[in-house]
Amino acid sequence: MDFLRLKNQNGMQRIGFFSSLGVMLVVLFIHFPFKGYSMYRTGECISRGSGFWGICEEYEKSLKLFFDWHSYGAIISWFGDMTNFLVTIVFVAAAGALWIYALRGKGNE
Repeated sequence: MDFLRLKNQNGMQRIGFFSSLGVMLVVLFIHFPFKGYSMYRTGECISRGSGFWGICEEYEKSLKLFFDWHSYGAIISWFGDMTNFLVTIVFVAAAGALWIYALRGKGNE
């Protein structure tokens, strides 16, 4: 794992490192977690209002599983899903690590 240290990388490896880091930041911005997440699912009706329609006023809330959360402010809705976001981040990190590993000992030192 010594090849992951920035001081041990050549120029080509640094390009891969900073490119993957930049892509991860762009994906984080597209996911946009700053507006919050939909973390609760609504269950059955707890209390119905009086009146002709009997509209439900209060629902039973339960917490969703972590991977079912969705970002409210996602710029691209597909990235708002927590599973899609995390898989994309892991894929970009793996591609960056593969780039760094494949180009060890090559390029300008």
